[in-house]
Amino acid sequence: VHGKVDLSLLGLEKIPVPFGHISGSFDVRCNQLKNLVNGPITVLGDYRATDNELISLKGHPIKCRNFNVSLNKLKKLNINNLTCHQLIASHNQIQSLNLRKVKCKELYLANNSLTNLIGSPDNVSILVLDNN
Repeated sequence: VHGKVDLSLLGLEKIPVPFGHISGSFDVRCNQLKNLVNGPITVLGDYRATDNELISLKGHPIKCRNFNVSLNKLKKLNINNLTCHQLIASHNQIQSLNLRKVKCKELYLANNSLTNLIGSPDNVSILVLDNN
């Protein structure tokens, strides 16, 4: 898709059609998604999936500028193979991390239930963990 895709505030329970590459941003915030199946693989802009019912990140992208999954119901942050500038997963119920092959400069995990950082990326420039 050339340009941005905005599917926010539509009451979606699933991403309706498969997306591959998006040259702009991908916005599915404020829906009722449980996972990201059919979501784009690469997004040149931001991927926003905030304020949904996410319990799984199945179908997550492998590359985007910023990946935001805050305000969901995630208990485990399970991501395999992602490159982004910011990974934002604040205000969930995350108890554990499983971030394999994740490369991000900034990691925001505030307001979760983390007790350790086992499974986090080896190197980040900014790590925010307030209220864990």
